[in-house]
Amino acid sequence: MIIKYRNVTDFAMKYICERFNRGDKLLPQDDGCAITGISRGAWREAVARLNAKGVIAMSHGKPSVISVDPLSSEEHY
Repeated sequence: MIIKYRNVTDFAMKYICERFNRGDKLLPQDDGCAITGISRGAWREAVARLNAKGVIAMSHGKPSVISVDPLSSEEHY
């Protein structure tokens, strides 16, 4: 089965929302890109969008953390 996404960033956002739960630390950028096979730019854009929606809490010098249950609402991705 082939699933099509509007763009790579949407794929990354869906990946993050489906694989992580509230309180989980997000993968480092390099690991996330290696696992998903997407570019660093697309990964960063997905994280930035989820941060803007309040799904991810980011703090300089610390790992990003999932701040809400990503699957509680389909609107995140």
